Amino acid sequence: MSTVESRAAVALLAVGVLASIVLTLLPILVAGMVGQFQWDDTRAGWLASADMLGSAVASLLAMRRVARLPWRTTALAAIAVAIAGNVASIWASGLASLLAARFVTGFGNGIVLTLAFAGLCHSRSPARFFGAYTFAQLALQTLALTVAPRIIQAYGMSGMYLTLAGVSALSALLVPFIPAALRSDVSQAPAVASRVRLTIGAQAIYFLAPAAAWAYLERIGQNFALDMAEVGTALGISSIAGIAGAGSVIALGTRFGILMPMAAGTALSIVATLLFMDGPGFDVYLAAACCFNFAWNFTFPFQMGAISQLDRSGSVATLSLLAQLCALGLGPLLASFVLGAAGYEGVLWTCIALYALSLLLFNLGMKHG
Repeated sequence: MSTVESRAAVALLAVGVLASIVLTLLPILVAGMVGQFQWDDTRAGWLASADMLGSAVASLLAMRRVARLPWRTTALAAIAVAIAGNVASIWASGLASLLAARFVTGFGNGIVLTLAFAGLCHSRSPARFFGAYTFAQLALQTLALTVAPRIIQAYGMSGMYLTLAGVSALSALLVPFIPAALRSDVSQAPAVASRVRLTIGAQAIYFLAPAAAWAYLERIGQNFALDMAEVGTALGISSIAGIAGAGSVIALGTRFGILMPMAAGTALSIVATLLFMDGPGFDVYLAAACCFNFAWNFTFPFQMGAISQLDRSGSVATLSLLAQLCALGLGPLLASFVLGAAGYEGVLWTCIALYALSLLLFNLGMKHG
């Protein structure tokens, strides 16, 4: 199996982080799009899903071809597609055209993410680089969630879409440093199919929960009597808690195994969800957001640790990316349907049930494969 050198892995890490900026900004972007057209919260869920579903479709199409693609040419083409989708979003005049533009944007970013995940799985130290990927993504999130509301307030959503297009254009400068191609002679067949199904399914179910809540955190913030700037500040601060969560994984390693820390992280996710039912007040919302971000970024690396035990070639890790993207796309959509029937409290209780089911499936996959 070819190995991605360190400099190329750093470049892949960087372009992958920049391609994920829409996810980090999702609550603010959804609020801005809804505010621009005065749409209801159900349509907000559709908008939140469009980018993620575009990325999921791209990952599905590229997954089996990723080792044979010309990576630099593919990355440049994908970045161009993402830029085009953001520019098209400026001219969208209705829900259908905006959904299409966001899907196109997500498709371009999804191709870049697939290349990044595949490359990092083939690096000399996958765990180290995935840890660095999480840190860099959270650092970008901290900055972006603080700056984005101010961009929207000053320049509207057109300014935000142009900013996103500029971030994609910036990532094109890193393309010459990524590998020209990647060839692997490792079989793509997982060793234990039943364990793969359980663990990938468990991770997808886990990601459904924070995705459902994440897209509506700005709207939930209104129940705490907060404005967009206060929500952006709280979510920006919570990103620091997310960095602490990822750092805790590095400090702990596998000292307590994988399942026990994963259970602790999932339990904290449930606590965060319960806190989001409280309010009003900035302090409670901030505490909930910090627990939410810490738990998500603490639990995810241990999930990847469980998945990496199934297959060292990286094929299951790429499948994991697809599951994450599908869950991130479907989570807001699920929330939009629950919202109509049971309100935000119903959405949050649904998240709690998903967290518990995910942990149960991970336990079965690790112990009974």
